[in-house]
Amino acid sequence: MTSGLDAQGVSQEPAPKAPPILSPVADATAGFDTIYDDHAPLLRAIARTRFHIPDADIDGLVHDVFVSFLTSPSRVRDPRSYLVGGICNASRNYWRRREREDALFVEIDENVACDENVQHDVSRTLTLNAALARIGERCRDVLQRYYFESESTVTIAKAIGATPSNVLYILHNCRKRARAFLDQMTLKR
Repeated sequence: MTSGLDAQGVSQEPAPKAPPILSPVADATAGFDTIYDDHAPLLRAIARTRFHIPDADIDGLVHDVFVSFLTSPSRVRDPRSYLVGGICNASRNYWRRREREDALFVEIDENVACDENVQHDVSRTLTLNAALARIGERCRDVLQRYYFESESTVTIAKAIGATPSNVLYILHNCRKRARAFLDQMTLKR
C-alpha cells in the first residue's frame, strides 16, 4: 500500500467519509409514527366494534395504549400483540370504571318522596365520608386506589414508594382506623 504524500508531507488520498449521523430520537420517532399509522385504525376498530366504546372516548383509550407502549419499550417484543392486548385491557377497564361511577350516581325522581332506604343510604354515605376525612390523606388515598379504582398492591406500592406487602399492612391499619371511627359514630347515635 503506497501512500501518496506531497512535498509538505500531507497525504494526497481523499479523507474517508464518515457515515451520516442519525439521531436516535429521530429514528425512534420515525419508527413510532409508522407503528402508530399502521395500528391506530385497528385499535379504534377493536374498541368500537368489540367493546362498544363511545366514539368520544375511543381516541383517549388509543392514546393511552400508545403512551404505555412508548414508556415500556423493553417489555414489548411484538408491537401488534402488545397494542391489541393493551386496547382490550383498556376497554375492559373503561367499562369497569363506568359501572362503578354509574353505581355512585343514582338518579332521584323529585316527584317521589324520599323513602327510608334513600335516607339510610345518604346517612351511610355521609358517615363513610366523615370516616375517610378523619383517617388521613395517605389512608384515604390507599383505600381509594385499592377499593374504588381496583388497583393492585404492586401499582399502589410503586405510586407511594413502598413494597406490596407494606401496602397490605397500610390497608389493614387504615381499615382498622376507619372501623374505630365508625364504631364511635354508632355509639354517639
